Amino acid sequence: FRSTGKIIVQVFTENIEIVDILREKGYAVTVIECKGYDTKNKYMLYIGINKKKRKVLRKTIEELDRHAFIVENDTNYVGNGYFNK
Repeated sequence: FRSTGKIIVQVFTENIEIVDILREKGYAVTVIECKGYDTKNKYMLYIGINKKKRKVLRKTIEELDRHAFIVENDTNYVGNGYFNK
């Protein structure tokens, strides 16, 4: 398969303020409420980005929430939606 050059980043956090900050920086962020193992309310942020921006995004998230759980997934296909150029 051919790489799309895009990845999906999932961020699990208790800090909902991260969403507005990331959106202000131009990232498209989808938010899903969820519960973790400890049953605390958390948020899963679903962010589609260009692979070249992964380190910048990761650094930004780590500065905003050093306890955030971050997962990066390569994508095979991306259709429609919003990606920061």
